[in-house]
Amino acid sequence: SPDVLCTKAVVSTQSTGKATISGSAAFTRFAFGKCTTWPDSLSSNCTDVADYILERSKGAARLYVSGNILQTLTMKCVDGKPQYYQWLQTALHPDKESKNGAPYCCCVNMETGALYEDDKDKWCTEDYLNACTQLCLETYQSELIYGDS
Repeated sequence: SPDVLCTKAVVSTQSTGKATISGSAAFTRFAFGKCTTWPDSLSSNCTDVADYILERSKGAARLYVSGNILQTLTMKCVDGKPQYYQWLQTALHPDKESKNGAPYCCCVNMETGALYEDDKDKWCTEDYLNACTQLCLETYQSELIYGDS
């Protein structure tokens, strides 16, 4: 019988992988072990990203228990400007480094949704018991919301 491996603990030690496709399928992006990810082609529109994540989430209206993440753990978009991401994301999926299993709150680029400076240690906080201390003034772009005035 096959060995059962806890991928939450093993993923970070893997350096290679193998996948096979057949027919007309093609890989356009491979995100191994990442729960909140989306195709690069969607990055310029927060609403498209949020819809993409929700279509793959848990819940009766989606993929039920086989879904990727809880419906609450998705990207939040700017009210009135839904193509842009909220500069502070308060419900990002916990990872293997999460001490309490709580979602992260992180500062992100408002145009791409990417983690600011690609530095989780500096720009994310585990939001255990609503402990988010990030303000994300560095990533807030008022001109995207209000225009150049």
